[in-house]
Amino acid sequence: MNETEARKRIKQLTDPRIDEVALLFLGFGMELIECDDATKVERGGETIGHIDLIFKSQELKKYFFIEVSEQEDERALKINGFFRRWEDSRNRGVIEKRFNILSNYKIIYIYFDLSKKENIPESVVQNINQYVINNIDFEYFSESYKMIGKWSRNDFLSFLDIKPQNRSNITKSAIQFFLGNIRAYMYVDSAKDLLEYCYVYRRRGEHIGYQRIIHKQKIDDISKKIHEPDFLAFPNTILLSCPDNSQICNQQKEKSACPCPVEINIPNYFCACRIIDGQHRILGFSKLSDTEQETHHIPIIVLENIETDEEIKTFIEINTGQKKIDRNLILVLRAGFNWDFEKKPKEFFEKQIVEVIQRLNNTQGSPLKESVFIPSITATRKGKITLNTLVYAIKGNNLIGGKLRLYQNSHNDTETPYKKIKELFILLKTKLQQYSRDSNSFLLTNKGLRILFRLVQVYERNRIKKNISFKLGTLFTDIEKIFDDKFITQLDKLYGEGGANEAVKLILNKVKNANKEKYINLTTDLRKV
Repeated sequence: MNETEARKRIKQLTDPRIDEVALLFLGFGMELIECDDATKVERGGETIGHIDLIFKSQELKKYFFIEVSEQEDERALKINGFFRRWEDSRNRGVIEKRFNILSNYKIIYIYFDLSKKENIPESVVQNINQYVINNIDFEYFSESYKMIGKWSRNDFLSFLDIKPQNRSNITKSAIQFFLGNIRAYMYVDSAKDLLEYCYVYRRRGEHIGYQRIIHKQKIDDISKKIHEPDFLAFPNTILLSCPDNSQICNQQKEKSACPCPVEINIPNYFCACRIIDGQHRILGFSKLSDTEQETHHIPIIVLENIETDEEIKTFIEINTGQKKIDRNLILVLRAGFNWDFEKKPKEFFEKQIVEVIQRLNNTQGSPLKESVFIPSITATRKGKITLNTLVYAIKGNNLIGGKLRLYQNSHNDTETPYKKIKELFILLKTKLQQYSRDSNSFLLTNKGLRILFRLVQVYERNRIKKNISFKLGTLFTDIEKIFDDKFITQLDKLYGEGGANEAVKLILNKVKNANKEKYINLTTDLRKV
């Protein structure tokens, strides 16, 4: 049906969430085939079910069978039921016949899980062409659509890893040169063409994408600037990679012959080129008319046959020198590389710490389950401990890495630190629950965590020196007895590393005074242990 008819049908829907998903797909340029009860399937006198939305993309040669639900109970049962019901050829055949589904088109099954749950249940089985999109992802795509309109479609298709069946290239005149040992080509293209074939490699959950979230204000500012009468061009180039085409130029030149004019083949289909740098400059043109997009041209550098690791390193290098990237994101990106222990010990141990924290954040039953902010497009920082705070505290107190590696039996050991840090937070949340309920509680703030891990370092070094023989749990029991709101207020006035050291001295002196014999040999002077 055409867009006008589709909007009328969508207005008739009684579920506002299905309405929202339908309007998003319509905005992506998809054709609504049918929705809701009109898709009901009955077979053998029995009602099999219906599909909330059926969309078609002629460009992609695909149909989208969509289910939308906010149901929180028995989610796995409902999700698996949707996939199994419509992959059954007997049920699907009724739909295919009724709506003249073209046999040369693939069917994509999408379950929009709009409950408040972030994680897909472990018992959900997703086969090829079957996807679950949670509420956070859906909200992200909806907001993205509001900011940049139909061009948000490329981001969505990249998320589903959908590529066009028919792929073509356009020939461009370019200048070849080298960035290190990587072949690079500079050329010019219209904003409209760039919007068509470029996409942003975003990070969601454990996905490896590295770009940051879109900033609406930045896009609006750039769009406004473009409309100014004295606007000429952006002073710096857009940086792209082309993962679908390992050889952009058929007549590559050697370094000695560069810079040199050449002809290059640039893919001109959606999701063909990744934006390494310049996403907001490109997306700033999304608010312009087609004519304006066609008349504005942008200088581009495209890198040939560059590995994803190199892309990420390039992204970090570019952005570290400009507006600083979130330190949490840098830590996660660096943890994706294989670092040599001898050559890069700092990065080697940082990677280990990040992996331990990720495991604690993701494991069912962990005291830190979903409590740590680990950057992704859908991650929310509010109410969580930041990854950077934990990495800094663990590394700074020699629990993983450093000269002492207090929680490691060898430089490759991550299992022992995982168990010990897990035990530490279990003790914290049981013995000192009043001050560790959430990220606003004192011991889970940046200041509190610095004090906590400095306390653990002092304990471990005294234990190794045999100044004490009791377990960490005993120390926490004794601390529980001397902690009160007045004392916490006193600790809260201490700042920085010096403040953390002073806080630990105050805590242990107070514990010592209450248990003199037990703590007689314990020292807070780390030079002695």
